[in-house]
Amino acid sequence: PGAVPWLVSARGEDALRAQAGRLHARLAQQPGVSVADIGLSLATTRAVHSHTAAVIGSGRDELMDALGA
Repeated sequence: PGAVPWLVSARGEDALRAQAGRLHARLAQQPGVSVADIGLSLATTRAVHSHTAAVIGSGRDELMDALGA
């Protein structure tokens, strides 16, 4: 696939960082999950809060690196 966005949202900056960290840790344990499936799930099943971040990448390693930054 081309570029895929992963969206993360929380009620504050600290919560946003924590959410991104939890997502990174969980996905590190599940290397077989499709990056497109993750992006779709994050975009369609999660609540949108006042603080939102998007990481965009064309592959799992690129997305995981951006999520961990």
